[in-house]
Amino acid sequence: MSKPQAITLPIVLLAIDAFYGRLDLKNIFREKWMFLVAIAGFMHFSISQQVGLLEISNFSVSEILPKLGLTLHALSLYIVKNFIPFKLSCLYPYPKVIGVIILGIVFFLLIVIFVAFVKKIKENNQKSLLVFGCVFFLVTIMIPIILMWVAPWHNGFAVNDHYMYLPSIGLFLVLALIFEYYFQRSNYLFFWFANVLLITYVLILSVITYKYCDVWKDSISLWTHVIKEYPDSSTTAVAYFNRGAAYGRLNNDVKALADLDKALTLHPNYDKAYYNRGVILGKEGKYTEAIAQYSKVISINADFVEAYNNRAIAYFHINDYTRSWEDVHKAQDLGFSVNPAFINRLKSCNREEL
Repeated sequence: MSKPQAITLPIVLLAIDAFYGRLDLKNIFREKWMFLVAIAGFMHFSISQQVGLLEISNFSVSEILPKLGLTLHALSLYIVKNFIPFKLSCLYPYPKVIGVIILGIVFFLLIVIFVAFVKKIKENNQKSLLVFGCVFFLVTIMIPIILMWVAPWHNGFAVNDHYMYLPSIGLFLVLALIFEYYFQRSNYLFFWFANVLLITYVLILSVITYKYCDVWKDSISLWTHVIKEYPDSSTTAVAYFNRGAAYGRLNNDVKALADLDKALTLHPNYDKAYYNRGVILGKEGKYTEAIAQYSKVISINADFVEAYNNRAIAYFHINDYTRSWEDVHKAQDLGFSVNPAFINRLKSCNREEL
């Protein structure tokens, strides 16, 4: 499950209590206060990690309509891909306008169908279960939707499959109730047809699952798949960056640099890509070129503390001890713990005191 979604646990627990008619708030709080306290701390940590205060304060009213469209798109895509898993990917790009409109219409139709079906059911217990399943889905999918609203472009991606692990329970509860309703009222022929259809569906999902085992085999195959499925999209630069990092871990520097170059072509201000280029060039002994990469990182993100540390090391290797000290001091000012062994080596070459 996505860790930020644990924030919804108190709401889910209260919803379950309400469903079973347990409305004694005093007893509920006595039973669950430890959960509530733990989740409160985790909520603060998760949100502080996901969204900066500056990003929240910069929210613009002009973004409301576009983000409403993205919300409908995301909800529709979560529902559709949960049952029809096509073009699966570990990252999905933001949609084009036509995609938002189409999936918005799909979501509206799903709501109409759901409301019509609830009205058709006469048993209050089944109605309550249907509503509970729908509410469970919406509550547990709430955190990714909130992040989409308050974080600029939600890190560049519209949806992530792992956000559906928990909410899918609500959707499958609704689906199970629909099947039960029609099975109880169907004839023998329909019953067998539905069973054959269900078995076929499960077999198709099994084949798709087996197919994606090769995709998730390793980082290179995973990010290659993303590049293939969604070329020239908001995910492609990240996919090239991550595949380049994977090649770097395998010491395949040629392919790593090639992928980082492609990432920078798609996203010219990708500070992490410049940083990884600097690491590879420094490893190859090309310290002057590595310094240029780290300087580019710092020009984009002045708080990228690792870039100061690595640039200090690169300056040391070309005997520019003064600039090396400057970067050491800057890294320390930003809270980075510079390796004491490196500082001792620098002191032995230059008598400047810290």
